Amino acid sequence: MRLAQAGTTLWGDAAPAVIAASSIAATVLWGFGLWWLAAAIVLLVAYLRRSRLPYGLGWWAFTFPLGAFTASTLALSRGWRAGAIEVLAAVLFLALVAAWAIVSVSTLRAVRSGAAWRR
Repeated sequence: MRLAQAGTTLWGDAAPAVIAASSIAATVLWGFGLWWLAAAIVLLVAYLRRSRLPYGLGWWAFTFPLGAFTASTLALSRGWRAGAIEVLAAVLFLALVAAWAIVSVSTLRAVRSGAAWRR
């Protein structure tokens, strides 16, 4: 969306159509990300109900997608000028900070105990 808006001089008379198409494409991709987030939460809760999820360095894989989705949610909310989506971005940001904190503390504990290096 931002690239389309920044390139308005390049698009000439087609600029409004390019901006509209990029906004629609961004919304579709964001919707897929929302589906992914819901599926990930459902699966995580299901695993946690069955048993404890042992720490592994792979826990860091939770942070990047959540961070990317949070940033895209904020960009989309500002592109559409939608306050409700911006509130969702703020909630996602808090969840991201919590995930970073949990994974960081768990990593430090595992490094200190040596568990991070065991298989």
